[in-house]
Amino acid sequence: MVAFYPSATEGFWGPGTSLTDWCEENYAVTPYLAEFWNTLSNIFFLMTAILGMRTLQSVGDVEQRNYLAFGSLLVVMTGSVLFHGTMWYHAQMLDEIPMIFNGCIIIYCALRIFPNSKRNDAAITTILSLYSLLFTPIYVYNRNPDFFGFSHALLVVGLIFLPPMQINRLKREYSNMYDAKRIQGLWHLYWYSLACYLGGFSIWSYENVYCEHVRSVREVVGTPWSVLLELHMWWHLLSALGSYGIIILLAYMRLLAIKRTDVQLRWVGVTCVPILHSRLTAQKMREEVRLKKE
Repeated sequence: MVAFYPSATEGFWGPGTSLTDWCEENYAVTPYLAEFWNTLSNIFFLMTAILGMRTLQSVGDVEQRNYLAFGSLLVVMTGSVLFHGTMWYHAQMLDEIPMIFNGCIIIYCALRIFPNSKRNDAAITTILSLYSLLFTPIYVYNRNPDFFGFSHALLVVGLIFLPPMQINRLKREYSNMYDAKRIQGLWHLYWYSLACYLGGFSIWSYENVYCEHVRSVREVVGTPWSVLLELHMWWHLLSALGSYGIIILLAYMRLLAIKRTDVQLRWVGVTCVPILHSRLTAQKMREEVRLKKE
């Protein structure tokens, strides 16, 4: 979905050159950030990426692909800060191209849940690498935001359908090891992630379609409450939570697939953020990891 709602105001970074301009008025808060709230709300990606890496470390997860998935969120965050802060074309590329790489990395994690999937590793890596590497020059050449939207949507669709398939396989092949409560927890985490991501996308899409109406309502509401109607900001929050949730889900399933029965899913905080927890002491965890590592 392409949106272009440029503001007449110009700030420190000059006129915008990006392919899209979102519903937040440019330079409305400070002359140094084009979209102030859209820029600052990237803090949610930083928070979820750090929390994700810490929770993986806390259970002794040593597989680098899960850390790479969270690390790529930080790359997306950096590009998004530059894009929303300047509304420059090259900054937009630094935001959107890493989103494709991030999606491919998470798809890779989803396809490498079970130990026997290692035999397909070369094929999976090649296909996903080609997808992201071919996308990059094509998008830079054609400068068509719809092409980016379609390419990213394909990855999102993959991440809607792959986790349920893997959960059902885990239930089928490990029924003697994990009870219904453990499998139910996986489904809970899946629906949590999906609801966050698609909910955020729906809110953002509404703003894109009805921007003039949203702007008029923000003007009536006035400061400070109008910030709550910066709907792109909510997209950043909810997509950060959705991305965090799906990576944690895939990492958790992987740990269960290699028979890390000590690892459990917990929901903490007022917002019920999912984390992983191990019943083992640090020393026993290291021994368990050494025994289960391929």
